[in-house]
Amino acid sequence: EGNNLTYTVSLTSGTTIASTYAYTLGGGTATATSDYNTAPTFSNGVSLVGSNLIVPAGVSSFTVTVGTVDDTILESATAETVPL
Repeated sequence: EGNNLTYTVSLTSGTTIASTYAYTLGGGTATATSDYNTAPTFSNGVSLVGSNLIVPAGVSSFTVTVGTVDDTILESATAETVPL
């Protein structure tokens, strides 16, 4: 808790033009705002517009970093996924 979760996303091939992918954070056992922050950051110029990731031309991989909430609650392990 209180650390960052970093996911590495590798595309099958690099983009030749800016590409858009649907983005959601969820599907695991963790709860938004209680267990993790809902404002992720991205590397390599990738940006989030609404619920879409915009991946610039030439990018073949990037990271998604999600901050976790450090609270005083002792809880079992939780999980989160980034389906694209």
